[in-house]
Amino acid sequence: MIDGIYRLGFSPADIRYVVHTHGHCDHMGGSRSIRDLTQASFCIGADDVDVCEHRGELSEAELYGVEFTRHFTIDQALYDGDTVEVGNTQVSCVHTPGHTLGTMSYFFTINGEKGSYRVGMQGGPGVHTLVDEYLNGHDLPESLRDSYVTSIDRLRQEHVDIHLTGHAGQSSIFQPKESVDSGDPLAFIDPNRWPKYFDYLETGFHKKFPV
Repeated sequence: MIDGIYRLGFSPADIRYVVHTHGHCDHMGGSRSIRDLTQASFCIGADDVDVCEHRGELSEAELYGVEFTRHFTIDQALYDGDTVEVGNTQVSCVHTPGHTLGTMSYFFTINGEKGSYRVGMQGGPGVHTLVDEYLNGHDLPESLRDSYVTSIDRLRQEHVDIHLTGHAGQSSIFQPKESVDSGDPLAFIDPNRWPKYFDYLETGFHKKFPV
């Protein structure tokens, strides 16, 4: 990731904000190292702050056979309706609990020669954290399942032109990238991808937790 920052012509010192979607180690596990390279403000949903700062047992590190000990301080706890301003870009923060207590989803608009487009990123799609074994083993409420469904319903109502995800495989990101590399600069613009994604998540949820 650091190499990628330099290849884009920037330095870690240029980073002003590190905005996390949720407190799992595959998303925030390297944040303490990043903090050593930058003066950025680190942000996460308010209900996941404790995971980053001292509750490593909720970081999902056990799924990778490790222990999360690289705790770090959160500079800004995010709440539903907050806005993070980065230059001329305003990132809208939406609390969408389910995958974790503090999962946040983000929206912002980009402007360019081809027009203005709304970008959306859902904070956490996995339902493996909602099974009884995981909830009971981590002292988490069963109500997170209802929260997950409510979050899906809420996010589905948003208009999104460009869909971003925390894991590349969650939105078939490589196919439009190939199109961009072949000369189509608008390949990632697909307003239909966002609602289809939530249809997929909803189907997966009800398959895992049939009524």
